[in-house]
Formats: sequence, structure tokens, C-alpha cells
Amino acid sequence: FRDQRDVPRNTRIAVTFNYAFDPASMFIDSNRGAANGIFGDCINTALPTFDWNLDCDHLKTGAINIYALDVEGKETGAVLDMVALASDEGGKFFTVVLRPILPLGNDQDPVGYSVDLTNLIKKESDSTVGMFAGARENHYKWIFHTGTVFDFDPPTVVSVYPKTVSILNPEKFPRNTVLQINFSEPMDPTVTQGRANSFSHIIVDNMTTTMLVTGAWRISNGYSTTEFVSDQRCGENSCGDPMYCLPSDCDRSNATCTENHKGLVRTAALISVSSWESQPFSGVTDMSGNALDGDKDGIQDGKPTPIGGASILGGEIVGIAPNITGKPDNYLWDFEIENKIDRSAPYIKEITPGIDAEEIVADELNSIKFSKPMWTFTLNGIEITEKLKPPLPASALPPPADLWFRSRAEINPLDNTTLVKISHRVFGPNDEDAYYFTSVSSTVKS
Repeated sequence: FRDQRDVPRNTRIAVTFNYAFDPASMFIDSNRGAANGIFGDCINTALPTFDWNLDCDHLKTGAINIYALDVEGKETGAVLDMVALASDEGGKFFTVVLRPILPLGNDQDPVGYSVDLTNLIKKESDSTVGMFAGARENHYKWIFHTGTVFDFDPPTVVSVYPKTVSILNPEKFPRNTVLQINFSEPMDPTVTQGRANSFSHIIVDNMTTTMLVTGAWRISNGYSTTEFVSDQRCGENSCGDPMYCLPSDCDRSNATCTENHKGLVRTAALISVSSWESQPFSGVTDMSGNALDGDKDGIQDGKPTPIGGASILGGEIVGIAPNITGKPDNYLWDFEIENKIDRSAPYIKEITPGIDAEEIVADELNSIKFSKPMWTFTLNGIEITEKLKPPLPASALPPPADLWFRSRAEINPLDNTTLVKISHRVFGPNDEDAYYFTSVSSTVKS
């Protein structure tokens, strides 16, 4: 993240745009020196000879420039070479994941890096228009600092929604529920989002019927949350936006009909039984390529092979292939869907700073507490507007950098509320007085 410190040296760098980008403007289609017609992919990933540098596409020169910084914060050396990976979201590309060819930083001192997204990145809707056309600055730039160590620790699942907590008295959830998985750290988007018909690392099955659950997983919330939305429309909300429901065999007139579901997060295959380092793209991993520790025991239990003839979900639930020992590091959960649609709106319970608060400090916490579990992908509808007062005189300091902000959400399982914390550039830059307006649009949803 912007200004983040102690970033692991083996991290990947992820960028998500608000608009789909033209992949030809971002990627060099160069697998083993020959184009295969697919942008942002790797080949030979299951072979022992796999090489990130040779088998994967690379970042196009000039599209994103990443430099190491010297002790004075100045860019030094050549632009870093990066493997460039695409996260395909139904034929469109919003997210790029960059993997350095060599580890970042060193084992002696922290090292700063600047990441500059340029206007050579083009919009998918018009490949002649730069991504930052019309902006005050025709690029986007930020800085982070690595620490001196690598990340070899596995990610875990912190929570899922919905989930059956009590078998004796199971909570029932409406058909238009958005499924949500919250991880302990940022995850690699290339293995945590995609359409259900082509994405098998996270699976949802209706265990009551044979109906397929179709839709898409999308990552958000600082890459620590992935959410599933069905593609079956089932009405509109109060703003006229479409609602989507999980498929059901229940008769529409039977509001008490329920159906059981299971969700499965598939960990990645391990390169070694003594390390969490994973085989590329073989399952869910963090930004450093560490496989999921599904049972949180700190032991590399590995990934099971589906039992012969069984589906991925059925084979990995029923048991473990004979050549695998121990419990698999997949994560499995149950939930029950009721034949109803929830049309109750979330509302805001608390805000900080308070309305018309004055003399707030530069790093004041900006937060919003919602009454329900929120769909984190929609939290991009939260914005902050800055109005400096009075206008800077000509002799004053240069105008401050654009106000930046980002939202991170945490659901409280005790009362099912959501606390959204908004990180931001300092308030009142250069000791100037300023007004701030935080807005929550109707695109923000539970």
C-alpha cells in the first residue's frame, strides 16, 4: 500500500483499476520468447523446469515504471523488470499482478520503491485513450519500503459469510446473500477471483439439489476479501439496481423451504513438504506465493488429490487420496439458504470525526460503522472531498498532492455490524485550513 513499510522482499505488486484496461498496452506476450495469443499468462507451470522469467509474460516497457530509491528518496538504477500476470474477470482486465524477477530490497537495510502508472496504459473501451486522460496529472505514483526479510508464513481464513454456526439451531440466510471470505492478509488476485465455470480454486455447491451455482468471485478490501455474487437476477433493490440470488429448487411460494450449501477454498500444492511455497497457480495463496493453511495449525498438510471419478468438491470433502497423509489444508464450511429475499437496507450507525467536527488532527481516524455485514467490493462508493480554505496565495508552498484514501472493512461477528476505516493523506496539508466531505453513495450495499 502507499507508504507501507516492512513489505516482504518476496511480495508481488497488485494494481486494480476502476476501468478495464487494454491488455496489449500492459503486457508483452513473450512466453518462452514466442507469443501464444494470451496476455498476462504463464506456461509450463506444472513442470519442474518452470521458470518465472522464461515462461511468463512480462510488463511492457513504460506502462508501469518501478524504481529503487536511494537514501535520499531519489529514483536510482534501471526500471525493474517484472513478470506481469493478468486476473481475467469475464474477458475484461481490471487487475494486474507484478512479480519481480529478483527479490526486492536486501537483507541489510530497508529499501524504498516508487511505482509509477503511466498514461501508456490504455482503456479497454478505447485503446487510443490513456487510463489517466483528463486527470490533473497524467499518471499515478506511490512509494513503499521493503523490510529485510522474506514472507514464508501461510495465510489463513479469518471468517466466512454466511456460515452455519450451530447445527442444532442453524441460522438461515436469504437467497440474495453475497458470499464472503476474509483472509488474514492480502491474497494473490490471480488465484482468488474468477468466474465459477472456469475458476476452481474456490467452489460453492448446492448440496440439496444438483443445481450448479454460477457467478463470479471478485477480490477487494485491500486484496484480503473475496466475494461471490450469483449471476441469476431475482429482482431489484430500492434504487433500481439488480439483485442476484443463489439458484434454488424451492417453489417460489414456499418461503420456509431451505437448502444446504457447502463452500470449499482449495489450498495450493506445495513445492516441498517443509515449506509453504506453492506450485504456481495451483490453489489459493498470499501475495508471496505461500499456500493457504486451512486448519490454522501451522503444519504443511498439503493439497489432496480428488478421489477417482469424484468432483473436486466431493472428492476433497469425502477423503484424501492414499498417497497423501494428514489432513488437507483446504477450508470447508456449511451454510443454509432460505427461500426469501432480504430487502432491508443497511444504515450508518456511527461516524468519526463527527458531523461538523473542528480542529481535527492530520492523521485523524475517519471511520463509518454500518448496521449490517457489507459487500466490501461496493465500498469504493465511499469518497472524501477536500476543499482548502482560504485559497493558497501565489507565494505560498506548492499545492499539496491530491488527496488519496482507501477503505478497509471489518465485520463484527458478535453484532453483524461492519466498521469501515478510511486511510488517507494527511488532513490540512502544509498547516492549511480545509473542509472535508465524506460521502457514501447508494452503490454501497450490504
